[in-house]
Amino acid sequence: MIALGMLVLVVAFLTKMAMLWTLGVVLVISGSVATLLGAAARPVGGKADWY
Repeated sequence: MIALGMLVLVVAFLTKMAMLWTLGVVLVISGSVATLLGAAARPVGGKADWY
């Protein structure tokens, strides 16, 4: 999700679309939170293993 968010941010930067920029930021932040919770051995989204 982090990689997808970064890709959306690059596309938003190149096309100057504010809505894509917002979507990219949301994807990066939610992906980072899910990764950190998964690394802390906490269940994420009802799953004990995130990856």
